[in-house]
Amino acid sequence: MWKRVCLSFAVSLIAGIAAAQGISDLFESMRNQVKAGSWSEGVSTIDRLEAEAAKPGNEKIESQLEAPMAFYRGVCEANLDQPAEAGADFESFLRLQPAASIDAAAYSAKTVAAFDEARRMMRQPQPSLPRLYQDFHPPAATPVAVTAAWSKGPAGWLFTDGEKSAWSKLKTDPERVEFVEAFWSARSIGKGGAFRSTFEKRVAFADAYLMQDDKTAKPGSMTDRGMVLILLGPPLYARRSVIAAPASIADRNTSPGTPALGNNGLELWHYRGSQLPKGVSLKVAEFEFVSRGGGPSNVLRDDADLAKILKAARRPAA
Repeated sequence: MWKRVCLSFAVSLIAGIAAAQGISDLFESMRNQVKAGSWSEGVSTIDRLEAEAAKPGNEKIESQLEAPMAFYRGVCEANLDQPAEAGADFESFLRLQPAASIDAAAYSAKTVAAFDEARRMMRQPQPSLPRLYQDFHPPAATPVAVTAAWSKGPAGWLFTDGEKSAWSKLKTDPERVEFVEAFWSARSIGKGGAFRSTFEKRVAFADAYLMQDDKTAKPGSMTDRGMVLILLGPPLYARRSVIAAPASIADRNTSPGTPALGNNGLELWHYRGSQLPKGVSLKVAEFEFVSRGGGPSNVLRDDADLAKILKAARRPAA
């Protein structure tokens, strides 16, 4: 069934978007690479296809490509022995095409297993963090008074070093109001009001699902996990395990609102390169949050490369 859908899509793509010839060529190359079993090359082409489709003016094409790219990426990842990544992409595909099925005679056993596992995970009573975020509808944002304390709230995660310095020198609330207006304006270039609304959704989601599970009583948006979500958005997938426990007990896609397993837990958030800020050349990034008995929960593990990613995410739009 899916092969017929993809064939029809490819024909309409090639016929209907002559102005985006590079996209149709990349789409055909990706399909041929998958057909030939060139899995790594297929993933690289999908990365290029995603980047091309994300360019201004390609919004309609990007929407059309979302399901096929998620499916074909899942196929490649399954055959590259990356079942967690494949499962996350097949979940993305199934959210867009809930009635889709896979032909076990046309795809490898690894692909079929990952697809079926994604279907099974979507039927679980506790959905994955990315799916929770996608289905989340935040309440209307409550206006926040601009005072000296404003920088200590969730917006403070977005501050660049220069903005921290400038904010510290302000003496009056009218000055701070002017700063805040310029702060949001600098981050809305080319995005209209989308940046502000996305920020507010991330804050509301973090407060609803990422509350601290220790005695610190921090709101979710002010935790390490909240910071990463506010700066980068939801990960491709999240998984938890007990530190030093056998890998077999690791649980991909546990509910993000539950405490880490046991007193010594590790939660990993996996991001693909296309989810990272512009200028970051890494193909994947994994953020680890550690919980230890008697200490703070879900503390972000220090890593120089990850610190650079978070710093890049704070940059205003160019």
